[in-house]
Amino acid sequence: MTATVVSLHPSLAFDPEALALPPAFLEARLCSGVGQYHSPNAKVNPRALETVTGAAVVAMLNHPQTAPKARARWVIFSDYLSRGVKEQRQQGRFYALWADLDRNPPDLQTAANRLAENLGATVLAYTSASATPGNPKARLVVPLTTVCPGSRVEACQRILNDRLEALGITPDRATERANQVCYLPNRGGFYAVAVGEDLLALGGLEWSETFAAELAAHDKAEADRQEALERRQAEARAKLAERKATGQASPIAAYNAAYPLPLVLEAYGYTLLGSRWLSPLSESGNPGVTVNKDGTRWHTAHDSDRAAGLPEWGDAFDLLTHWEHDGDRDAALRAVGAMMTTDDGRTLTEYNQDRYREARQAEALEAFDDLGDLEADDTEAKGRNTTARRVFAFTPVGELVDKLRPVSWLVRGYVEADSLALVYGEPGHGKSFLAIDLAASIASGTPWHGAETKAGAVFYIAGEGHNGLARRFKAWETQRGASLAGVPLYVSRRSAPLDDKASAAEVLRTVDTLATETGQTPALIVVDTLARCFGGDENSATDIGAFVANLDALRHRWRATVLVVHHSGKDSTRGARGSTALRGAVDAEYRVTKDPAGTVTLEATKMKDADTPERRAFRLAPVALPLVDEDGAPVWSCTLEPTEARTGPPKRPRRGSHAGRVLEILEKLASFPDEGETGEAGCRVAVETLRPELEREGVDRRRVAEALERLAVLGWVLLEENGDSVRLLFLP
Repeated sequence: MTATVVSLHPSLAFDPEALALPPAFLEARLCSGVGQYHSPNAKVNPRALETVTGAAVVAMLNHPQTAPKARARWVIFSDYLSRGVKEQRQQGRFYALWADLDRNPPDLQTAANRLAENLGATVLAYTSASATPGNPKARLVVPLTTVCPGSRVEACQRILNDRLEALGITPDRATERANQVCYLPNRGGFYAVAVGEDLLALGGLEWSETFAAELAAHDKAEADRQEALERRQAEARAKLAERKATGQASPIAAYNAAYPLPLVLEAYGYTLLGSRWLSPLSESGNPGVTVNKDGTRWHTAHDSDRAAGLPEWGDAFDLLTHWEHDGDRDAALRAVGAMMTTDDGRTLTEYNQDRYREARQAEALEAFDDLGDLEADDTEAKGRNTTARRVFAFTPVGELVDKLRPVSWLVRGYVEADSLALVYGEPGHGKSFLAIDLAASIASGTPWHGAETKAGAVFYIAGEGHNGLARRFKAWETQRGASLAGVPLYVSRRSAPLDDKASAAEVLRTVDTLATETGQTPALIVVDTLARCFGGDENSATDIGAFVANLDALRHRWRATVLVVHHSGKDSTRGARGSTALRGAVDAEYRVTKDPAGTVTLEATKMKDADTPERRAFRLAPVALPLVDEDGAPVWSCTLEPTEARTGPPKRPRRGSHAGRVLEILEKLASFPDEGETGEAGCRVAVETLRPELEREGVDRRRVAEALERLAVLGWVLLEENGDSVRLLFLP
């Protein structure tokens, strides 16, 4: 074994031709770029990729660049110009293998010598820009005698890293991705270069011979994994038969059952590093993808993933949607539906379509009667036969009584099936958390805080960003211990003005298409919030009437429940904001309030056809999510948690007592808008306004402070810290 230490001084520079390097490597024009964001697909400043020869790479050992990472040159040791992992696997031809040493590596010469002796080949070694004398981080480059195809390079990189670990050297396994860039020599505060050569086998690595045994073991492991996959798919088909019998033949659930998440992650270029996965889109090399305990859901902390359009949370089907269908969920559903087959030879799409048609045939004419107005603007709809539209008629009351049925509940005692419901409250009081809680419980068939639910598909028309919703649904999963993987719960990509006939028709057709493809009849449609899904004047009875008519069309189409989330007016005790036509149209209305102590109260203010349920009290319980922010701090969300806290005003003080008289005066002042300032947590009354009223009523001013403290203990008032005002927590 001989080794050459190359100095930076020009007079001591070595001649690259003196090294035993393969001509193919030296002459190859390798994929290259400058800076981590150099890509023809970059959203900002896209640039065509460049090339660098192997000889130029060797020359840079003596003459390294001096540049920050954003302007540093890198190489992919392939002559195919692409940064895509899939393209490099299929089209790439590789002329070198390489290793990245950044965890307590030995000195550079020792590392180069050990690897050269192990491989029987030349090893080029140089320190990275962040290296120090005490931590000589380095990159080792092993030129190849024969070209390695992209289909084999990742296996060779794994074998190379395995050999390094056997030598007591810890490599960064991010190099096992075919598209991982290798930054070329770049001088930082400390720089060194070394060459390891085996005199018995001068030249590059003959990978197919040297790695023959390991490659055979790799191929066997791949065959075993494929066999395990086929076994898993057979089990999934059996489960599909069971779901088919119960009407749950969802393409998403079928795909997730047939394709284990770790296998799908690997297939799309993710690399397992410890307990985390490294995304193929990552530029940092730090793994930021985690998988939940049951192995069905993943979360990414990579900004590059989200920038590319991947969701923050997802399952195996979401990966398929992004990587194979450019984020087109409908296309992915069609592809999976056509790919998966049932035991009678039909594709899953054909089965679901047949089942859906059979289930809807008897009521199709009646349902579409209600939809006629929505589709009237549709050119195709104008040409349809409209003779089936319902006409005005009477039914004998005896027939109605004969068909009498009990109330059908989605959530027993709270949410009736086939109804229009309204939840309203002030901003920040928890009404959207309630809607999410109900949606997830119904979609998963999980009891809602002790109330039985009827499982069914839920379509959530969201007016806010998906990231916030994703965190809230994940908090629900964590707190309730129930997975949402594969459940029929769907969130819209944007809001829709449902007071507009054409927009409502688009929503109807989209839901109908997804329901047909998945075989999941909608049970609940959530509109969150009315303000985000409404383009008219909330105070106009005409505009609200159009909104309600379109919601009724959605409801009648599937006999589903429509739940609208809305804001309260300035005075939450007077109902929801806007025209009272909305309250008159709904079957059930709930008010959500939050007191200063953080207790969230759910109170039914209207139940048309059922007994009014008792008020329920909750708290917004914080839930730690399995991710951290850019500063490494944990990320939190909240979910509703039942509490035994009081729901309603506290016990009144004795009438005639000082506390009782002060409370009556506060309530009187609160009833005048000019005197009391209504806010999120009750009504604030200025002390300068309160004092003369107390004197007029003959209240002993020496007992006022005592009376206010008594009211504070009972929970009626909150004494402001500055002493200038008193907040009455429960308005008269």
